[in-house]
Amino acid sequence: MQTFISELTARIGRQLNASEARRSAMVCWIVAPVFALLGMWALASHFLAPQQDVFRQEMMLPVAGYAFACITLWLGLGLWGLRLDQRQTHSPGYTAVTLWAYALTSVSACYLIGTLNVVTGLVMMGAPMLGLILFTIRQVLVVFVAGLLMMLTLSLLSALQMIPYAPILKPEQAASAHLSLYWTLCLMLAGGFYVIYQTIIMSAMVRAWHSREHDIRTLSQTDALTGVANRRHILELLDEVLDSNRGADNPVAVLMVDIDHFKRINDDHGHLVGDRALTAAAAALRDCLRQGDMIGRYGGEEFLIVLPGTRIAHALDIAERCRQAIGALAIDTNGSSLPLTASVGLACRSRSDIENSDHVIHLADEAMYEAKKNGRNRVVAA
Repeated sequence: MQTFISELTARIGRQLNASEARRSAMVCWIVAPVFALLGMWALASHFLAPQQDVFRQEMMLPVAGYAFACITLWLGLGLWGLRLDQRQTHSPGYTAVTLWAYALTSVSACYLIGTLNVVTGLVMMGAPMLGLILFTIRQVLVVFVAGLLMMLTLSLLSALQMIPYAPILKPEQAASAHLSLYWTLCLMLAGGFYVIYQTIIMSAMVRAWHSREHDIRTLSQTDALTGVANRRHILELLDEVLDSNRGADNPVAVLMVDIDHFKRINDDHGHLVGDRALTAAAAALRDCLRQGDMIGRYGGEEFLIVLPGTRIAHALDIAERCRQAIGALAIDTNGSSLPLTASVGLACRSRSDIENSDHVIHLADEAMYEAKKNGRNRVVAA
């Protein structure tokens, strides 16, 4: 059962990223069970509670027929939307038809049972909340305002006794129907069903929304090739580390790691081999780091590593471990192995002598260039 619910909520949530036609079709699948409940309740009231003194017995079968006609409408609209989705046809008119059909059928159903009861209130609250997740504010607002005006008009006309209030109720019971145990139980069951039903759908949608936001945030912070932080994000992380430790005797070390002769690798073996070299180097560097250390791709073949709370002696050990890890790599180049080496520059803020990220990166960069001048494949500390 738990697996079924998880799969159902995941399937519902995936509709958030679907086409507008498919999202509109989803409205049809959501509404159909609600009208199925109305139809089954009307049939049950007609056949199982014929002696009750609240409802107009002659209205129950027409209400059931109306409910099942609405279900047919929703199924037809839903299949139409799936067909548009399969054809990848953009049809804003279909969305408008679906939303207006929802408004009109919902208002008419609420009028049948009474515009001023708990179930009607739940429908009026839940519908726009779900709509705002699936569609634009303008699409939802126009239909919602129109539906609300229709509800208010029906309520006003009922108060003026120009039309009956809740036509399924006997006229002499309409004002005091809430005193009926059967009617109260019906409203409680319908309201409870609607709340649980909408909660499941809304939770699935919100979970999918959060997941999508997380994926977008991750993509915006990650280098697509190597999977480590991109330049902007690693600089943000470095600024956060420096700011959080400002004025405290808490060291921060920074490594600038540059793959040696990377331009020659691209020129001699092609960019695909260069990409494999960068991916392998990034994975090797990640394996050398501790929990809480941070790595990002700073430039084409340069990686920036931030080591919070690390003094220079320990930072030198980590830098050497990184250099050796890259030196142990061998990149396949169509049958032959291409060795890699790296030059590593290290800068460390042991007090508050380094004020900002630009300063510490400049020092690490200078140390890295010093390593290259001294023969590459080595670590130099600023």
